[in-house]
Amino acid sequence: MLADMFPQQLPRLSDVVTLGQRPGDDQRIRDQKAVCTCLLLLVLATGAFYVTVSDGPPFQRGLEASLMLLECVGLAVLWWTGSVRKLFYAYIPLYLLSISVLLLVFGTAEGDFVGFIGVPCAAIVLLGVRESWPWFLICLAAMVTLPIIDPLIPDIRHPGFVSVNNPLGSIFDAPDKKPIDPIEGFSLGGIVAVIYFLFRAFNVQLSRARHAVETEKAKVDRLMASIYPASVAAQLKEDSAAQIAMQHPSVTILFADVVGFTPIAAQQDAAALVDTLNDIFSHIDQLAGQFGVEKIKTIGDAYMGACGLNDDGRDHLQRAARFALALVESSDALQRPGAAPIQLRVGLHTGPVTAGVLGRTRPHYDIWGNTVNIAARLETSGAAGQVQILADIAAELGPGFTTSAPRQVDFKGLGPRQVVTLTSAARAQRPFPPLSPAD
Repeated sequence: MLADMFPQQLPRLSDVVTLGQRPGDDQRIRDQKAVCTCLLLLVLATGAFYVTVSDGPPFQRGLEASLMLLECVGLAVLWWTGSVRKLFYAYIPLYLLSISVLLLVFGTAEGDFVGFIGVPCAAIVLLGVRESWPWFLICLAAMVTLPIIDPLIPDIRHPGFVSVNNPLGSIFDAPDKKPIDPIEGFSLGGIVAVIYFLFRAFNVQLSRARHAVETEKAKVDRLMASIYPASVAAQLKEDSAAQIAMQHPSVTILFADVVGFTPIAAQQDAAALVDTLNDIFSHIDQLAGQFGVEKIKTIGDAYMGACGLNDDGRDHLQRAARFALALVESSDALQRPGAAPIQLRVGLHTGPVTAGVLGRTRPHYDIWGNTVNIAARLETSGAAGQVQILADIAAELGPGFTTSAPRQVDFKGLGPRQVVTLTSAARAQRPFPPLSPAD
């Protein structure tokens, strides 16, 4: 019954009150602007009501109306600049001056010291803890000095202040004025100090907690960026239970494998073996980033990469081919003194693939399709230091690439296919865009 009467989720204040908001504002800035707008409107409405029902002299109502004008100025500054800092520096000095004048003219019956309490707290929220100190000291000094200054001001009279209760028109010494009590000023000054330091300590703890959350979030973002493509990571951050499945019409898949890795692994202990594999895959990762190839996964000593998954480039086949050649040609860089030689063989193929994320406890991003199967078969049937590709796909490489004469290979499950070995490639006409960490 209650669920039908009330909405499940109320809208945020910042979604309703949007004065001064900009497209690049984060949620915290939007909330600050919404709260500032509401406070200014509340004070404006209160002042309008007070001016309407007040029966004081014209000059008094004029001073009260000036406060309403001040609120309008604050709203205009926020709307024009979209900055809560500029709002603070444009509004607060005039606000403090106004309530100081009201205290000196009307005493604590009309203008109260309470107006000084919110300024230091607002400075903490809008400017930060470090920049709030001067405003706290200004408010504290005003509360201490105004009771001292008040009795020293001479009696000045003006016709605009003449009323039944003030027949002589005294500005600073009206008969119905409640004098500013020094004890009240000192007492409220102490209260302001207590509130300020409590609010300051709370804000410091809140900032530390926010920083800790942002640090952990950055770690999670980096971890997800290292596991998933940028588009997949963004979807998982929005909804960890989202079903992610994408169809890509044309992607180049590449498999690279260390030839004769079994005897190499037999000669090393676990730590040395992991160290060797780490060197190999780190080297491949570095080259992959240079050519815009994205790592999909490693399977034992095999490396699977894809080009063209997350970009609109139509040259993904050419980039993958140059990457494959650079990979086999730079295998000497992986050689360790006294160790068996490390040689790589590569197979690549282009075509449609399906990509998606499987699992819940340890979600895994993977790619499937006949394109993947053919690339894997081309790699396993190749020789050390060779890059194998189907002859019809090699024809799509265009000028600048050289291949061996085609030969027929009978692939299990695929039948006989014409295969060539990619031997060289001319220098690219433009540099390849490296993958960013988020890709």
